[in-house]
Amino acid sequence: MDLPGSYIVVDLETTGLNPWKDRVIEIGVYRVDGNSGPPEAVLVLQPKDTLLPRDIISITGITDEDLRMGVPPEVALEWLMDKVGDLPLVGHNIYEFDRLFLLAEARRHGVEPLAKVMRDEGRFFDTMAMYKARVTGLRPIEGETRLVFYRRVLEARFYGARYTLTKACEEMGVWTQDVRLHRALGDVTLAQRLFEALRQLTG
Repeated sequence: MDLPGSYIVVDLETTGLNPWKDRVIEIGVYRVDGNSGPPEAVLVLQPKDTLLPRDIISITGITDEDLRMGVPPEVALEWLMDKVGDLPLVGHNIYEFDRLFLLAEARRHGVEPLAKVMRDEGRFFDTMAMYKARVTGLRPIEGETRLVFYRRVLEARFYGARYTLTKACEEMGVWTQDVRLHRALGDVTLAQRLFEALRQLTG
């Protein structure tokens, strides 16, 4: 399957795992094209009565005080839309996690252009699906589209196996020691490195 040379990596930190109930608290992007710059991230302001779960604070290091300095959700989503433009989107579990969270947030805050992007499933390249397919030996079936293949790979169950971003990077020899894990800025950096490492094996 052909992989794009120009793309944008997206990673989110959230208050939980349910895109229709939980909220995005941090958005990270890494644009890779002729206008490439360093990775960027924004914290997303939450409603006044919202308190972060303790496990999210422990995992990410993000606090309620941090989020009080964030930008309003609609501003963060418009910022993301401006960064994305017409580029394909890359991320680790982006198809089943980040895409659905951003679709829910875009609908919630009336950012229809971003919701339209999230509904365009053909724009997404998922490093979790790519990595999992490689280590499990799963291959596309003749005539199978990339998105159907991704769904089949992500739904396949292998006892005791882990396909996290950190695990994938370690197995693929991707350097992880210079970034902060479980923060959007660090995770987009690692996802971009992982994508390029996987690309080298498919070229």
